[in-house]
Amino acid sequence: MYPASEVVDAFRLMQQSGHIGKIVIRPAAVPNAVETAADFTFDPTRTHLVTGGFGGFGLEAARWLADRGVRHLVLTGRAGAASPEAKAVVADLAERGVAVKAVACDVTDERAVAALLDDVRATMPPISGIMHAAMVLDDAMVANVTAEQFANVLVPKVTGARHLDRLTRGDSLDYFVLFSSITTFVGNPGQAAYVAANGYLEGLAKARRRQGLPALALAWGAISDVGVLARQKGLAEALAKRVGVKAMPAREALDLMVQALSRPGTEPDDAVLAVGSLDWSAAKRLPALSSPTFAALVREGGTIETSERETIDLRALAASGDPEGVRKQVIDVIVEEIATVLRVPKQDISVGKRLGEVGLDSLMAIELATALQERFQLGAPPSGSVATLTVTGLAEHVITTVHAATPDDETRVTQALHERHGSEAVDMDAVTPVLEAVQKKGRELKGLLQ
Repeated sequence: MYPASEVVDAFRLMQQSGHIGKIVIRPAAVPNAVETAADFTFDPTRTHLVTGGFGGFGLEAARWLADRGVRHLVLTGRAGAASPEAKAVVADLAERGVAVKAVACDVTDERAVAALLDDVRATMPPISGIMHAAMVLDDAMVANVTAEQFANVLVPKVTGARHLDRLTRGDSLDYFVLFSSITTFVGNPGQAAYVAANGYLEGLAKARRRQGLPALALAWGAISDVGVLARQKGLAEALAKRVGVKAMPAREALDLMVQALSRPGTEPDDAVLAVGSLDWSAAKRLPALSSPTFAALVREGGTIETSERETIDLRALAASGDPEGVRKQVIDVIVEEIATVLRVPKQDISVGKRLGEVGLDSLMAIELATALQERFQLGAPPSGSVATLTVTGLAEHVITTVHAATPDDETRVTQALHERHGSEAVDMDAVTPVLEAVQKKGRELKGLLQ
């Protein structure tokens, strides 16, 4: 029997057929999960405001609130309930007896927000809480992002939150929830503006908490059944592979929010909480996870072994002029990584056997290739079928790959220019004379300068 914390070891044992009978995993207990979820209740007699309430996650939050007994809802969005889905949800809520005020309101417009709040206070019960779910995505790599793109993403979250914060200071709120993103914890390529916007929300939540005001910024992970990922399945798969973010249903995420609201805490840092599911083996590629902040989490994900071991500049090592020394060091590292993947002592690894014969399956081969990429600082994992090679064969393959990937300066410049500007396949036979002429001219100029 294995405890839940050792499930990886249990599967390794099963992969190697090293067990007799059944392998049993003892589930981990979740303390007080049910009791905590029942602690916080949304006041059914007061009004609840959701900005971005006509988007996928905001709209689902509105339905979820109604299911929890809320009977007075204000939903806002720049275009109001314009989509067929939004209209259907508003109609359904009204049929269920929920008083819904569906308003076209731009939260970046302070006067519009103030007018909306004044109207709500005059015509509806007192405001109980706010969920700020307004957002805009306009992804671009930071080197290419424009000022307009940055503003498009920042303004709805940042300016909207600032208006809601200032204009509700006189209301006795039970909660003030800001929808942030788990990207503030681990980053995400192409979303610098989005991370910055959510970072502001988390800072605002901490500032309100210092002032004794209710505040909670929830750094949501990916949501599977509503919103952008529900419309673009390929994006969800890409996120899981690229940064390890695994999607979860909206209802499951919102139920976890109840637990967070039930434990408000007293410190400013208690105002920020990540809610999501990560595959730490995939997420370890993110630079943020190499910091000490995430060391314990990465260790639990089974990837700390590689991150703690020394990396090797194989290109510099290969240039040392000691082929046998290089070969021995590469073999030692490969044996170490294979032992880690297979969960066996290093002395049990035979350098003369094919890796498939010592128990390395296809998934383990991927894990090994990724680990070697990190240890040797390679531009890409070793190619080909790793499991068909011996340790010594894999070592030769890695060393050969490094030599092949180190072109002279002129060739490297030519390749870079082609990758950036070439639109069609290039006949290298036609390019070679040009390259040789450039090299010759460079040598002549170098001679004149000496």
